[in-house]
Amino acid sequence: MGVVQTKYVIPLNPLQNSLFLGGIFIVAIPTAFAWAKVAVRLTTAKTALITIGLYILLTALFTVDWSPFALIAHGFLLGIPVSGFMVLLTILLADVIDRDAALTGRRREGMYLGMNGFIVRLGMSLQYVVMAVFFDVSGYNANLEVQSPQTVIGFRVLLGVVPLLFLVAAGILIYQYMIRLKNQPSVTMSADNIVK
Repeated sequence: MGVVQTKYVIPLNPLQNSLFLGGIFIVAIPTAFAWAKVAVRLTTAKTALITIGLYILLTALFTVDWSPFALIAHGFLLGIPVSGFMVLLTILLADVIDRDAALTGRRREGMYLGMNGFIVRLGMSLQYVVMAVFFDVSGYNANLEVQSPQTVIGFRVLLGVVPLLFLVAAGILIYQYMIRLKNQPSVTMSADNIVK
């Protein structure tokens, strides 16, 4: 989706485009270590909620970015929650797997990793459907070098509003997970009692 933003909404030259996309990863790599430390200090779920909140704020900026400089700065800022997701989603999955093992006495990583892969692919498919609908509804024409104002507004909504809905849903699910963890007793089991 970055291509749509940097080609039609706020056109960037190749160097600016590289700074926008590269900035995400320039910031993401060092901040990944910070997210891991925060997750240890708080809990993984609380840290994931913070990441989601930050991502919501930064995603909303896609509706109002006005210049190449603002978009590039936005890209650098996006690296912070991107690194949080890269680190925390794996840790959350490991927490769920370990908790399940303690509750059931069985290690079922394969089942959880399989479902994780399925959900990721389902999410990607949903992303493409949403993009196709927005491209059609906004009047996108691949043959035009400059899109209509209606199309540009559609792209801003696609990049700045639609992700908010999914991020809010993710935040609600993570919050419910935190509440369930608080309401359930702490569970531990020795490694000898777990069926491998």
